Amino acid sequence: PLRSTFRVTYPAYTFGNTTVNTTKIISLDAGSQLSRVAVQVSHNHPAPLPMVVGINLRPEPGTVRFEPDKGIMSYWEPPHGADGTLGIGTVFPAVAGPMRQQRNHALTGVAVPSGQPFVYYVGAAWDKAGQITSADTWSAYLTQFAARLRQPLVVTATAGRR
Repeated sequence: PLRSTFRVTYPAYTFGNTTVNTTKIISLDAGSQLSRVAVQVSHNHPAPLPMVVGINLRPEPGTVRFEPDKGIMSYWEPPHGADGTLGIGTVFPAVAGPMRQQRNHALTGVAVPSGQPFVYYVGAAWDKAGQITSADTWSAYLTQFAARLRQPLVVTATAGRR
């Protein structure tokens, strides 16, 4: 298939006086390193609900990059024996909140209004696949992906042409 899509609905949870219901629709297009994640959250919080999107970091030093102006958060893991190395990244098509490293996580803050979908992209690359083999090539891939999101292909029809 050209696209694989599935839906995950989580049990409702409550913290403080806020009850939250969450559904995610995750899709992956053939040939892409990144999955589209559409998060639908309904809650009784009086304002948009503060949340984070995160990447778990290994204890050993890797390469973490925050590019809030491009909506990109990326991580290139430290070498891990003969297993190869992973790059993990997120791309936000709309303005995301602050990005930071906290303990063993890279985090991007977001504020999610009730009933409105929040969309971001997340994925990974493995150096042993031979296409993306360094933090720099992973960063370049994410930068290109983000640029395509902001400048989508536009198709127009021209009357009278065959």
